Order: sequence, then structure tokens, then C-alpha cells
Amino acid sequence: MKSKLLATLVITGSIALLGGCATPSQITMKDGTVIRTADSPKFDEDTGFYQFEILETGHPNSINKDEIISIEPLAD
Repeated sequence: MKSKLLATLVITGSIALLGGCATPSQITMKDGTVIRTADSPKFDEDTGFYQFEILETGHPNSINKDEIISIEPLAD
């Protein structure tokens, strides 16, 4: 019984800790489009694209760096 409770607490704490590490961001594109991301976009130097997950849908996406004006953290 105690080991199940301890395991549950460890798992719950780990998930909470990982969730707190996310830094939602806002990408502003040259055409005026604003995209909110679930975490900071990662730049792939081989392709020249930023990879990210869309905040509202959770879908993965990528955008060419030449189409982006700015990437900023979302305000709390």
C-alpha cells in the first residue's frame, strides 16, 4: 500500500515539474500572423525551419526562419 502511494506521489511530482518547464511563446510572422506555441520553438539548422507545437491544438508545425519577425515568451 505504501509503495503504491509513494510511486503515485513520485509520478505526480515528476509530471508537475516537467509541466512547469514549458515556456509558451508567440511567433509573429511577416504577414502579420501570430502563432502561440506550447513551448519555445526549436531551430533546425539543417532545414532552416523552426519546429514547435501549436498551443491551442497540440499539433506539430514548422515555419521557415525567413518568414518570422519575432519569437517572444507569452506573458503570464
